[in-house]
Amino acid sequence: GSLFRHGEGWAVFVVNHNRAQLRAVELGQRNSEAGQILQGLQPGELVILHPPDTLTDGARVLARRTP
Repeated sequence: GSLFRHGEGWAVFVVNHNRAQLRAVELGQRNSEAGQILQGLQPGELVILHPPDTLTDGARVLARRTP
């Protein structure tokens, strides 16, 4: 729900100082439900789940952790 195509690769949005930050990622194994992130994220970073198509890099966001 976080991965999406960006150009010829894959990307996610992470939360950085209450801003959405577009982050290119490198995928390993993947299927229709999940993808293995090999590079591009650090442990503990907040990833935006199901980002809307209207979300842009640098947009202000409110981080909300799910249980």
